[in-house]
Amino acid sequence: MKNKQKNSTIELYRFLFTCIIFIYHFRTYNGSQNTNGSFSGGYLGVEFFFVISGVFLMKSIDENNFQNIKINEELISFIKQKYRRLYPEYLISLLLLMFFSILFSDTYKLSKFIINGYPDLLCLQIFFLNKNINSLLWFVSALIWASFIIKVFMSVLGEKLFYFVGGLFTIIYFSFIYINIGHLNLTQNHHFYLDGFGRAFSELYIGSMLFKLSLNFHIEKFINSKILLFSKTICLFLILKMMFNEGNNRFDFLILICISVLIFLAIIKNTISDSWKSSLYIFLGSISYTMYLNQVLIQKIIHSLFPGYNFTVILLLSIVFLILISIFIHKFVKHFISQ
Repeated sequence: MKNKQKNSTIELYRFLFTCIIFIYHFRTYNGSQNTNGSFSGGYLGVEFFFVISGVFLMKSIDENNFQNIKINEELISFIKQKYRRLYPEYLISLLLLMFFSILFSDTYKLSKFIINGYPDLLCLQIFFLNKNINSLLWFVSALIWASFIIKVFMSVLGEKLFYFVGGLFTIIYFSFIYINIGHLNLTQNHHFYLDGFGRAFSELYIGSMLFKLSLNFHIEKFINSKILLFSKTICLFLILKMMFNEGNNRFDFLILICISVLIFLAIIKNTISDSWKSSLYIFLGSISYTMYLNQVLIQKIIHSLFPGYNFTVILLLSIVFLILISIFIHKFVKHFISQ
């Protein structure tokens, strides 16, 4: 996809929420949580990626003519395309993590990685009980298979029935976890990530609904681009404020609503017009997936090389290091695939 076809605002958000997720996970630097509970709700950055993936999924289905979806060749092709786009960098991140884990610790053995982590290597974490190589990569597995199930449902049920069934599942799922669990961070104490599939399916469904709504909603008829930009800024501020102070409680669901509103405001009209800004934001967005994949690798290296150093300094150094290695891996894979 060419830059001019991409929404630079969404690409900027992708980079921003990846950084927030990284900060959340990095709070365990030096063996303890960072002071003041900073970004205790940072894990909710994942919600942004599930919802926006639903937007992209439905956009792809819409552009390829829904009526032509077939249950056989089309679905097989869909899985192949997903793996071709997501798996090369995914596999490289796992191999690098395995290498550095063995390098920095005598307790890690390659054979144990393969025996215990085969679901990770095959991107099947959500279906297996296992000791993960990289527990954060449940997200990719959930994304791939939830997208596939949505594609199947669209093919079998038809569009209208899919929206009814998917909506019913989403309402039941969120009602259950709101009442019985009280937060969205369902995978924090589990090795079995099937619960993450429910989270992925529901939020992909929300994204698909947002895309459909955006097709028939022309907000520029009611407010100008400056007001729209101001609205997005306020919404983003509220999300970041709640993420910074809240986590593992019912504010999760409010943050999910705000993220959905933010995405909707961004996809109905792209208000950033400066070409150099658009190029920069699109570039940052392009490496966000790679950054997510390599969080654990960077943390393992930094924790091993700089134990006990100033948290803020090490955090900034880690983000810079993460960006640099992500650029390298992303460009390497892109060049390799293009050959």
